[in-house]
Amino acid sequence: MGRKPSEPARPPSSEPAEVVVVDSDRDGIADVRDRCPNEPGADLDGCEATDADGDGIVDRHDACPADPGTQADGCPSPDADGDGIVDRHDACPADRGTQADGCARPEPEPTAVEVEPAPS
Repeated sequence: MGRKPSEPARPPSSEPAEVVVVDSDRDGIADVRDRCPNEPGADLDGCEATDADGDGIVDRHDACPADPGTQADGCPSPDADGDGIVDRHDACPADRGTQADGCARPEPEPTAVEVEPAPS
């Protein structure tokens, strides 16, 4: 079965077939699966996992690779008023403030002070 009558029968081979896996950069990722076959990298796709801004998001997945950020896309959280408190935690995102809630310190109301004349 599986052989045509015109084909000669082959004797079974006792030697295993040799499989050649090419890994040009020797990073353990075969060239056929390696996105960077000439650059050794330990990442699953064979490319080096660089993170230029040090935010933990590798550059090729980082929408802002030069700006460290904690958002899922690797970008910094927006801070519209530039007071250092990101908008999602800023009670006054349009007004620069120095208080913990991101708002400006309220100006104290002037108070009237009654002064008595000095005794003569």
